[in-house]
This record gives sequence, structure tokens and C-alpha cells, in this order.
Amino acid sequence: MDSKAGALVLIARKIDYRWIIAGSVLAYYFIYWGNITNFVTQIDHCPKLFCDFTGFFYPAGKAILSGGSFPAGFYYSTFAAILFSPFALFEQEMAIVVWGTLQLVSIGAFYFILERAIVQERYEKYLFLFLFITSAPLVNSVKWGQISPMITLGVFASFLLYQKGRVVPSAAILGSVIAVKYYPVIFLVYFLLKSDWRYILLCAATVLLEYLLLPIILFGPDGFWRFQQSSSAGIPTLIQLGLVNFDSQYISSVFAHLFLLQSPGLYFVIVPALMGYTIIFAAIWLVHRINTLKLQNEAIWACALLFSTLAFWLPNSWPHYFVYLPCLQILAFQIVKEWRGQKISLLFSSLWVLSIFSSNILLVNSIHSWINYAVMGWIFWSNLAVLIVSSIHFLKRPLSREVETRNEPALAA
Repeated sequence: MDSKAGALVLIARKIDYRWIIAGSVLAYYFIYWGNITNFVTQIDHCPKLFCDFTGFFYPAGKAILSGGSFPAGFYYSTFAAILFSPFALFEQEMAIVVWGTLQLVSIGAFYFILERAIVQERYEKYLFLFLFITSAPLVNSVKWGQISPMITLGVFASFLLYQKGRVVPSAAILGSVIAVKYYPVIFLVYFLLKSDWRYILLCAATVLLEYLLLPIILFGPDGFWRFQQSSSAGIPTLIQLGLVNFDSQYISSVFAHLFLLQSPGLYFVIVPALMGYTIIFAAIWLVHRINTLKLQNEAIWACALLFSTLAFWLPNSWPHYFVYLPCLQILAFQIVKEWRGQKISLLFSSLWVLSIFSSNILLVNSIHSWINYAVMGWIFWSNLAVLIVSSIHFLKRPLSREVETRNEPALAA
């Protein structure tokens, strides 16, 4: 190789292609949508930017400051409304700008922290960035102004801190996201399997403090009860909505949509739900297996697998709940690499490609209809595909701790 060719190779190796990937994707978005209005109207229903923020989070924050009532459809805790109250100090237009800035910061933190945690090689950084910024669930979350990236980041961060031995901040973070959104309680399964009662007690204490004691101190028992009753009264309606709404990626909803059922009967609710709970127990068993193997990155794998169970037990599994998918997909990609050249590699590769294809915004744009995309349960199938890859991988792995530790990707320090 001559000196000029060598210099070009050296330059190519030093280029951070993430800027090129990010710029290309953003340019595509600009060309495809043209402006914010087209983006908002073509991603899901509701013709406004940050519909959930303006319709629920901001009014709930106003209610905290004024002593009014939460808006109908606000299903979060009183503690969550307290966290939203600082935004209500601004006029709504300025609050939208501040919320949008926080969204960008949290999404950026989510990307960089997870990239550092799960990416093995340089080219995987480029793949992970592409999967991340073209993720249909993430795009959906941005449109709605949702807190799913923050919740998901909080859960992953708690597991990463725990993996580094920082139990107290880990439990505090996980307890906080449980106090806000409820469903992250599923992640306590990992600590139950480890019989880490200290962690569970610390997490429970955090939930008790933020969910119950803080609102009682601020508003008194009657005020807390009034606020909490206002938000929890609509939860049965929310569950029912999750069973029939086209956006829901819950297993029973997906099957009902596939069979074109406007009002699914008991059979189409119960049978898929039972299938879903079977998958949940299998995933929990896999978490236990990972725990017994003492993998170098067992916590991040356990977290990703527990995230993948949401579609099988949470009726209101909206698309933005699946913002974790790029993380699970890059972990699955590492599985595909490990098994290449073996008979099962074709199955793994096919499922991985299916997952990428199904959860990518490029598929949504090629269909030209978010409703048609969501009603087919593409995000559900994407999640299921990488869950199958992960499950088969850990079922087939030898029980030798040394082999497992050597083959699994190591976390960056």
C-alpha cells in the first residue's frame, strides 16, 4: 500500500461517521415531511405537536399550582403531576419550547449512555445510531411529547448503576420511575430473583416517599386523595381503550386487529392474554438463567428482556413504550454475530432483519399511513422477533461461566 492510500485509510478510520448518518437521516426527514405540520399530521392521530404534554402534562402541572383538578385522561401519579408543575409556571407556548428542549436532552442522554453500555465495536456505533434515530416508537414519542424516553433511560440507568455496585442511587432512580409511571414495577423481578432485599426495600422506600408522603406533606391527606382519585378513576377506561385502540401493541389488541374485530369477544381477549403470560414467565425464567450464569453484562440483558414483556401484560402498550427496541436490537445483533456460520444463524439473521424492518420509520413512510402501520402490530412483531432470538440464544448457551463471560459483550467502564 502506497503512502497516499495509507493516509486515506487512516483518515477514513478517524472519521466519525455518526455525523454523516445523523445528517443524512435528518435530511431525509426534512425532504419527506418538509415541515413540522406535515410531521405532526402524518405521525399518528392528533394534529398537534406534543399532544400529551399540552393535553395532560401541562394541565396537570397547572392543577398542582392552582389546586384544581387533573385533566380527564391523566393517568399518572400525583408525584408525576408535581414534576410537571414547574412547566406550568410558563405560558403554554414557552412551556412547549422548554419541554421540547428537555425532550432532546433526554433522548441524547438516552442514546449516549446506552451506546456506551451496549456497543462493542466501532461499526456497531453507526448501526445503533441508525436504528435509534429511525425508530418508529421514538419518532412517535417525539410527536406526542411523551416521557417514555425519560422513563426508559431511568430504568436502564438504574440497572447500569446496580451493575457497578451503586445500589442506593440505582434503587432511588428505579423507585422514582415507578412512582411516576407504575409499570416499571416489573423490573423489581430481577432483584427478587437475586434475593436482594436491601435493594427492594430501598426502592419501596423511594416509592413510598414520592408517591405518598411528599404529596401528603404538600396537599394534606384530603388533597392527596382528591388528586390521586382523579387520576386513578379512569384507569379501567384506559385498560379498555388499550384493548380496542388501533395504536395498542398489546398482544390481545394485535390479534383482534388482525382478525378485523371492532369489539373483540372474551375469546380474543383471554386466549392471546394467556399466550402472553406464558411468554412473560418464559422471559422471567430467562432472566433467572442469565442471573445464574453471572454474565458480565447480565443486568443490561435482564433489563432488556423485562422491557420486552410489556406487550404481553400491559393493555395500553402504546408505540412510544417501545423506545427501548434499538437497545434490544443491537444486543440481538451481537447474538447474530456470535452464531454466524452455524445452522441457526439464518433463523437469527432473518428474525433480526424482521425486527429492524418492522420498527423502522422507513416502513411507516412507505405505507403512508400510521394507522395502517399500527393496526398491523408491526412494533409488536418487531419486539417478538428479537425476544425469540434472545430466548433461543440463552437456551442454547452452555452453562460454563467462563464461556459465557468470554462470548458476551463487555460493558465499557
